[in-house]
Amino acid sequence: MAGLVLLQGMPFVMRLGLTIAVRSLLAGDRLCWVDGVNAFDPYAVARLAKRAGRNPRELLARVYVSRAFTCHQLHALVIKRLPQAVRELPADGVVAVGPAATFHDHEVPVPEAAALFDEVVQGLAGLAAQGVPVLVINPYLPQDYREPRFARALSRAAGVVLAVDPAEDGLALRVAHPLSTVRMTSPLTPPSPPGGRGRLVAAS
Repeated sequence: MAGLVLLQGMPFVMRLGLTIAVRSLLAGDRLCWVDGVNAFDPYAVARLAKRAGRNPRELLARVYVSRAFTCHQLHALVIKRLPQAVRELPADGVVAVGPAATFHDHEVPVPEAAALFDEVVQGLAGLAAQGVPVLVINPYLPQDYREPRFARALSRAAGVVLAVDPAEDGLALRVAHPLSTVRMTSPLTPPSPPGGRGRLVAAS
């Protein structure tokens, strides 16, 4: 079981997460992409496919994108639609991008937002517990009073937490949870850096 992997940190995690997803598509997987920040870039997928010598349409045909623009939409998507989609497609994995973003809506009371987000996290963790690889990509958002609550909820649910933070010579990839706690069996699972730390340099 691959479990739930949380990839969080600087905006570069968006590109890194997409690269991991394309790696899975290249292996023949079908993916459900749950997008809370409208970040899916089909042109980037096409470029990566061409670099690998593959037809971009072949890869794009196997990724099923669902976007949410409010916290209630994202909640309904994960709780009601996603489990059915995973079964019926069937999908080999789930990529959830920016799941916390829509819950920073100040028009939604904090207790309601927290309760809804906890259910979203439980829904994603439930799929992972059933053996569905789940990669959550959570870019750092502008700090506000709700940020720590959502970040902690995601971290508690994850078997592995990878954090991309600034470093003197680029970006540092830090493993926050021991990789030995999860069996890495899916292309959706990011490779472990030597010694638990690695260096990343964002390409243009």
